[in-house]
Amino acid sequence: MRWNTKSDNILYNQLNFDRKNDDIPLTKREVLRQSSRIFDPLGLISPVTVTSKTLYGQRLWKEKLNWDELLPCSLKEEWKSIAMEIEEATKTEISRQKHLNLMMRKTRLNFIYLQTPVNKHMARMPI
Repeated sequence: MRWNTKSDNILYNQLNFDRKNDDIPLTKREVLRQSSRIFDPLGLISPVTVTSKTLYGQRLWKEKLNWDELLPCSLKEEWKSIAMEIEEATKTEISRQKHLNLMMRKTRLNFIYLQTPVNKHMARMPI
């Protein structure tokens, strides 16, 4: 994450996961290495990053794959889809001034918390 002082915008370091490069074998080790490159301290792109770090990571563990074993085709295609979403999300550019103004307003926010029984993940929705 970096700050463009000229436009006063907060930018993410754009990630490129080399989805089309078949020279890099997609293993559990490689997928977890790639997903750990995401740095989002403000949680602005967390809807996308949570998918890669928790949901997909859990699937890799449940499959009981070895660290350097190639992923099955279904998991490989799913990772390519997640990687594409992450690449798009890291192109996000946020105006710092607008973000600060929203935080400084004395607005009351109400949230609904939803929890699914299967994955035990929470979602937060402003109302």
